[in-house]
Amino acid sequence: MIEKEYGKHTEHNHNFYCKTVLRKNYFTETNCVNCLLPINGDRDLVIGTDNGIYLVNQWPIDENIGPQLIIDTVGVTQIDILEEHRLFMILSNGTLSSYPIEVLNASGDQDLVSCEPQKVQDYVDFFKIGISVGRHLVCSVNTSESSTEIRVFQPTDIFNRNGMRLALDSMGWRDGNTLNLFKVFHIPVECWSVHFLRSTLGIGCTKGFKIINLHTADIYPLLDPADKSLDFVSQNENLKPFHIEKMDNGRFLLCYNGFSMFVNRNGWLAHPDWKISWKGTPKSFSVSYPYILAFGLDLVEFWHIKTGKLLDTIVGHNIRMLHSRPGQTFYAFEDDGGEDAVASLTFSAASGPS
Repeated sequence: MIEKEYGKHTEHNHNFYCKTVLRKNYFTETNCVNCLLPINGDRDLVIGTDNGIYLVNQWPIDENIGPQLIIDTVGVTQIDILEEHRLFMILSNGTLSSYPIEVLNASGDQDLVSCEPQKVQDYVDFFKIGISVGRHLVCSVNTSESSTEIRVFQPTDIFNRNGMRLALDSMGWRDGNTLNLFKVFHIPVECWSVHFLRSTLGIGCTKGFKIINLHTADIYPLLDPADKSLDFVSQNENLKPFHIEKMDNGRFLLCYNGFSMFVNRNGWLAHPDWKISWKGTPKSFSVSYPYILAFGLDLVEFWHIKTGKLLDTIVGHNIRMLHSRPGQTFYAFEDDGGEDAVASLTFSAASGPS
């Protein structure tokens, strides 16, 4: 392993990935990092914390320049962007809100700096943005031990017939009309995750992975009960389904808190001789093919999807996966001084399934 120091950037080069510590000594134990988004061609990072949303330059000319507070709010747990509809979504203190995406680069524009958020919904535990049934959708989830409400919103069209962007007033910003309610689903179980599939929603809940038909509202199990080789899943009451990754040839990679496995589009076990049993107890996962990463509170695991072999681990404290995309994953961890640091894992050989 080769380690290099570049100012406050620390790089650890492995044979298949590079770990880079991007930011240290800014976020204290009273202002924890909870979420992150790269913007502006990866030049900047938008970081959501307990005490607000900050803009951070990944490669600052002056390392003494700290994060810039761009939205003063508390309890930020999620942020995301609807790029095509120019919306910046925030979940803070259980309230889902939207801003025009321009607030991320507002600088001295007083109209944008003073722009009030548009409240979408209260009492939200988490939300997810994605594409299904040919639409860009926003799902908000309010869940408890016995029931879950999933609201599905569709963004308002922000362009006129000539393809020009409408002004904030005319696109409904002032009257609260940037997201329209599309569907509402009530499910008598606790829900932990939502996943966008081509024409359906996949959810991870206390009854396993379920599929919701967005047209008919029918709900059915992803795993086919007729496949008796999957009885070990249905009979394990301690399993928590967290992640669905769509692979090639109609296969799905399913990640539970205890293991990962493949099923086909019909919900049957695809590779009976393939299974990954996690070393820790992960709750978050990311795929940069052919690698899958599993994030627990004190351990990051690197596995090879084709071979099912454990390749590496990173031990840490209070680890949180922040953002993932093919070839790169960002996460936060608590350093020896009790402060939060942000790191990037970059994979040189990441590619699509083959």
